[in-house]
Amino acid sequence: MAARIILIISMYPVLPIMYFLLKNEVKPKKNIVLGVTLPYSKIYDKRVDGLLAAYKRELNIISLVLLLIPILVFFIPWFSIYYTIMIIWILLVILLPYIPYIKYHLRMEIIKGEAISTKGTLEEKTETINKYEASEKALEEVTALMKSEKRVNQLWFLPPVILSFFPLIYEGFVSTHKEDYILILLGCGSFTLITLLGALFQNVINKQKAEIVDEDRNINAMINRIRRKCWWKFWLSMTWLSGIFTVAFWMFLTGKIPYFFGLIFTLIYSAVILYIAMRAEFTARYVQQKLSKESTRPLYLDEDDHWIYGLFYYNPDDKKIIVNDRVGIGTTMNLAHKIGKIVMVIAIVCILALPVSGVYVIKEEFTPVTIELFDNRIIVTHTAEELDFPTNDIKSVEIVDNLPSTVKVVGTNMENILKGTFRVEGYGKCRLCLNPKQPPFLVMTTDEETIIINGNHSIIEKMKEKNLLNR
Repeated sequence: MAARIILIISMYPVLPIMYFLLKNEVKPKKNIVLGVTLPYSKIYDKRVDGLLAAYKRELNIISLVLLLIPILVFFIPWFSIYYTIMIIWILLVILLPYIPYIKYHLRMEIIKGEAISTKGTLEEKTETINKYEASEKALEEVTALMKSEKRVNQLWFLPPVILSFFPLIYEGFVSTHKEDYILILLGCGSFTLITLLGALFQNVINKQKAEIVDEDRNINAMINRIRRKCWWKFWLSMTWLSGIFTVAFWMFLTGKIPYFFGLIFTLIYSAVILYIAMRAEFTARYVQQKLSKESTRPLYLDEDDHWIYGLFYYNPDDKKIIVNDRVGIGTTMNLAHKIGKIVMVIAIVCILALPVSGVYVIKEEFTPVTIELFDNRIIVTHTAEELDFPTNDIKSVEIVDNLPSTVKVVGTNMENILKGTFRVEGYGKCRLCLNPKQPPFLVMTTDEETIIINGNHSIIEKMKEKNLLNR
């Protein structure tokens, strides 16, 4: 039950986040609505209002259906089945809300096309060309101005990066002989990498394409300055949080803090990162929208031809690899560049591969544990050979009918299988490979570790014959 609660707590927030991000697209971002650049005269048109109302209605229906699914399947008796359903559910949460978005994005393009087609006089076409040239000139001016500005001190990012390397250096000196050394190294190393990337990626904000809303370059510079400041604060906060969390995660993996606190720290870390990311984006958007609305000489670049459904940026003429997202928060990659295509393919493969983990978890839960005692060896098999050790290494054997309280350190913890390294009440850190619903259990102590497995009648009798229980 605890694993299900953890799963639903970690996954459920994705739905409201997706909902509010896509719902927020009905608000003009400069003069972009649902990823479509509209003439200023059309932003509050009745047809546009009608489309946005229909879009929000369909988004509400889809979100409500998705909201109910995890609750309806919560009490399925098999964790692996519940896990697989939740993995498929998270894919649906990521993909389904975009169905109404794309549907009404295309309809919004029709309204835009009709509005543009009505402006057919030579004077209007000349005005459009002049506006475009003015936008290009404003973009060049603001880009040059922003490049000339003094950058913030990069040394602020150094302390958390150094801190994140502490667990790796410490374990490298004192734990190389431990069996779970590699797992600890990989776990802590992943967050060290995140910390390092946070320090490196903050430079991206200084290389993003400038936003243009007005002929006045000072207004444009103000918007871009505020956006960069907001996102610089995000990367700095994320780097510090990740550096601190790397140490907390290391303490959790090595048993220096209880499992419950490790879980709480993980949830807090994830929630705070998400909060500061959304705050950075929406603060920048608010300023941009406010200044755009107050602008007396509005100016904008219509780049819709380079945005596929307003979601994917493809512009071979733009040398920049990373640009501001039109939909949602943060940045996206220019798919016209090779690295953009590679990242997109990797992302798609990772997303589509998620259900494969469900197959693995189902196999873990429904494969029985088998114990075999040969002449001088005990072999425990689950999905593979999990334990193989000589009986001569056993110093003592204890038969217990009730499994003490366990807390997972590294491994699998489900209703029908406990496998890996656990902290067991009364025994300390132990290696387990057993079905907790099939007592009795054999607690075997060697010079190096304590091993707990299932002890069926056949195995116990064989151990008696070999005098293993008398040790």
